[in-house]
Amino acid sequence: MLNFQVLEQDYNFKTTLKNTSYDSANKIYLSNLSIEVYDFDKIKDEYVNRIIKNYQGLSEGCFRSNDVLYRKENKLVFIEFKNGDITSKLEKEKIRSKISESLLILADILNTTLSEIRKDCSYILVYNKNKNESFEKDRNSSINRIGSSIAALSGKKHLIQDFYRYKVFFDKVYTINETEFDYKKLESTVSVS
Repeated sequence: MLNFQVLEQDYNFKTTLKNTSYDSANKIYLSNLSIEVYDFDKIKDEYVNRIIKNYQGLSEGCFRSNDVLYRKENKLVFIEFKNGDITSKLEKEKIRSKISESLLILADILNTTLSEIRKDCSYILVYNKNKNESFEKDRNSSINRIGSSIAALSGKKHLIQDFYRYKVFFDKVYTINETEFDYKKLESTVSVS
């Protein structure tokens, strides 16, 4: 079981899901949920600031993180909001680095292993469907709906080619658009399966 004492004491940067979903450049929210969450970008900044005192040339901007860490009892969910295209090679690389760096930071804060985190942590990528129209079209094709249904049975929503590979790090992995992301989806992610 994960020990959240250090997270609660030293990294207690809480806000709402709505606030963390805000894209200030485009003045849009990708969620209207007022659920309390950790602002993982702020946790990353604090973590890095504590560590980099001993390393010249490093800054908090050198690292990436997921937007949100949601905790319900002993279950965790990383959430990343993307208001732009999610299919480019560059965006996929950014998502990959956010996942890996967030996991490393969380494992260090909780003083645990990736194996322990994997048991109790899920991942949700929430994207703007209006900025990913061709992706949405492909996703909603009959062949992809069948593939998504099969993938959902194993706890993942297979929507981005190669993205489902992150199931190796998480209990469940989902890629959903902002209209599909609601309280029910979030709660189903942290339910015992």
